[in-house]
Amino acid sequence: MKRIWLLATALLVLSSNAPAQLVDKVVAHVDKDVVLLSEVEVAARRVIEELERRNGGKIPIDMIPPIYQDALQQLVEAKLIEAYAERVELTADNTDIDQMISNIAQDEGVEPDDIYAAAAAEGLPRDVYRRELGKQITRMKVLHGPIRARVEVSDAEIQALHEERYAQQKPGLRVRTRHILIPWAPEQTPENRAQILSLAASVREKAIQTGEFGRLAAEYSRAPTARDGGLTTFREGDVAQEIATAVFGLPPGEVSPIVETIHGANIFQILNRFDPAQIAFADVEANLRAELTERKTAPAFDSWVEELRQNHYIQILDDELKRN
Repeated sequence: MKRIWLLATALLVLSSNAPAQLVDKVVAHVDKDVVLLSEVEVAARRVIEELERRNGGKIPIDMIPPIYQDALQQLVEAKLIEAYAERVELTADNTDIDQMISNIAQDEGVEPDDIYAAAAAEGLPRDVYRRELGKQITRMKVLHGPIRARVEVSDAEIQALHEERYAQQKPGLRVRTRHILIPWAPEQTPENRAQILSLAASVREKAIQTGEFGRLAAEYSRAPTARDGGLTTFREGDVAQEIATAVFGLPPGEVSPIVETIHGANIFQILNRFDPAQIAFADVEANLRAELTERKTAPAFDSWVEELRQNHYIQILDDELKRN
């Protein structure tokens, strides 16, 4: 039931349940909709808690205002996306939500009622859980519909990537993966090591549950490949044994257990195995096109959201929440 617990927790921080002691107020207008301080507080607190787990202690106080500002911008973005989806009839309906619940239940080997019970145990009543799950589905529909339609990948780009990855490489078995590295604290203690492993376990479960390993790598990984969604290629014989065991021993599509190295906690998603000397262009053309499409989707999404911002009325009422 770990994946169910994780999904419930992830949705909880996005719900409108504010701390009891918080005096609520409107901090932004998005057309005729509003963003409440309680929503910003809940979203920002999630980020702060994850940073503190990652760093093994309290974060510097000067980091907190930008976190709140980013949280507000993300909530504004979510409202813009929801309004767009409703306008073009991409909003998730009950059938979509029921299907997602059924898929999760099937993956977990449980009944749908068990998922609702797990969500309720984490403070998410059935209606709230379904509503927040619907928001996630709606975002996915927008991402894989209007956004992907903006992305173009040329044959020349695919050919260039094939040359780089296969034609110009020495022969020998490779494994392509996505990689997330969560480093140990500079001064390790049993406590902060346990916190980092706990964070890694949470990120791993998110990757399995959402299928968005690349996005999570960009958010959490401290490896140099993070900005490319963690894309990494390992050549047999060139990596440490603990990593080799994880990446060469799993089938494509699998997410590895947490691999502890001297650098930190590592998670890998296996994409495919290949020997570049034996890979013909026709055999990988479709995969390379899909990869390049994925690479271009994130910037296309950011550009699309910026267009939404320019074409809608947005007013930030709290000066402290305005980005400098």
